[in-house]
Amino acid sequence: MRASAESNGGGADDDAAQVMGDGRHARHVTLKDVAELAGVSVSTVSLVMNEKKDARIAVKTQERVNRAIRELHYRPNALAQNLVTGTSKFIGLLTDSIATTPFAGQIIHGAQDRAWKQGYVLLIVNTEGNEDIERQAIRMFLEYKVHGSCIPPGTITKSPCRSRSRI
Repeated sequence: MRASAESNGGGADDDAAQVMGDGRHARHVTLKDVAELAGVSVSTVSLVMNEKKDARIAVKTQERVNRAIRELHYRPNALAQNLVTGTSKFIGLLTDSIATTPFAGQIIHGAQDRAWKQGYVLLIVNTEGNEDIERQAIRMFLEYKVHGSCIPPGTITKSPCRSRSRI
C-alpha cells in the first residue's frame, strides 16, 4: 500500500510522537476504521490507497478516503503486507567482523543508504565469527522474509564443509 506520510497526515514530528508516545500503545487504526469514516467499503479504501487507476472510483470518494486516512493517522500494516506479498522491505546484512574492519562504518552507511533509497531497511547482524549466531541470524532472515541478504564469503553459508540443512 502506498499511503505516503503526506496522505497519512502530519509529518515526521507526528510520526515520532506516535512511536515514542508516553509508553501507552494506541489502538492500531485499520482499513475498516478508514472505510467506516469515509462511508465506503474496505475494498474501496484498498483500491484508493494502492492508486488503482482502472478501479473507476469517483474523485470525491477518493478525497473522502484520503481525508479519513489523514484524520485517523492511518499507517499501513507492514506485517500484513508481508503475508500478502511473501516478502518484506528488509535486507539482511550478515558480517563476522564489523568491529574490526577499518571501513565498516562506510560500508554500513553505503549499504543502508542504498537500501533506504530503494525503500528497504537494513537488518545488520555482527556474529564475531560465532557459527551459532550466524545460523540464528540466517534463520531469522528467512523467518522475517528478507527481500535479500548480503552474506560475505567465509561465513557458514559459503563454507564447502557446511550444508544448508544444518542452518
